[in-house]
Amino acid sequence: MQRDERIGEAVELQKAGRLKEAEGIYEAILEIDPADPDALHLLGLAAFQSGRLGRALTLIEEAIRANPTVPLYHNNYGCVLQERNRYEDALAAHDQAIILNANYADAHNNRANVLWKLGRRAALRPQPGSRLAPDLAAMVQRAAVNP
Repeated sequence: MQRDERIGEAVELQKAGRLKEAEGIYEAILEIDPADPDALHLLGLAAFQSGRLGRALTLIEEAIRANPTVPLYHNNYGCVLQERNRYEDALAAHDQAIILNANYADAHNNRANVLWKLGRRAALRPQPGSRLAPDLAAMVQRAAVNP
């Protein structure tokens, strides 16, 4: 079975909540290529799902080092940081995801959640250069005006 097929199988297992089996596949891939960014990221997400936040951070950091151009890695890194109450770091991670893809709606949403937790409601607005759907942009702006 090829690497991409193995990743696909592991993702399906992960979606089904069979985290240990998925982790085994990711770890087998990492034995062959220890710097495989997808396997590192997905193994980090499995750790996150099972509450091992420190391990999740380490693995997703390694994925980002291996390929810093993937917005998804930065966004999920921000989610783990937010779960650890590291809001400033989470904000920076979501901002990096948005820099890499200005129209990344999940990153904008996660960024808004962090700003809300930080009490920075006035900063709740789409980042410059984004072309979010007008309804989403208007919703974010209303939240900033009416906290």
